[in-house]
Amino acid sequence: FQTIEDDVISIPMITDTGSGEVNSAIIVLNAVGGQYISDDPTGKRLIKQHDIIRVRLRDLTYGTADVAGTQRGEYIKFFNVVKKIPIKSKSEGVRLQIELLGIEKWLQGINYSKPHYFQSAGIVFEDICNLYNAKSHIV
Repeated sequence: FQTIEDDVISIPMITDTGSGEVNSAIIVLNAVGGQYISDDPTGKRLIKQHDIIRVRLRDLTYGTADVAGTQRGEYIKFFNVVKKIPIKSKSEGVRLQIELLGIEKWLQGINYSKPHYFQSAGIVFEDICNLYNAKSHIV
């Protein structure tokens, strides 16, 4: 994996939904010299469609006694790259805007309804995978 945090210019949009909607984000990266857009001699890997990107954000309360809520001042989500838009301008140079959708979008293609009272997430996920494999004839 590679770290892209030093090249993040902005995150104009990011969601944290809990209503069954898929999370989404837009990230703008500094792509001077074609980094992230094409193979780069500096070692920055090309970002491709369907790559997985981990987004980790912290607010000012992270690590303090004032932390409240379930995420404790930290937002960590995984996203799939859906679209890449290279942007070139005289004033700002070369940038890459990447549009992302949460990895939970893959689960929305599976029709699954079964109550799992007092079960761990691992058991529930294994049951969903077994159902998916049975329906798609994958062993």
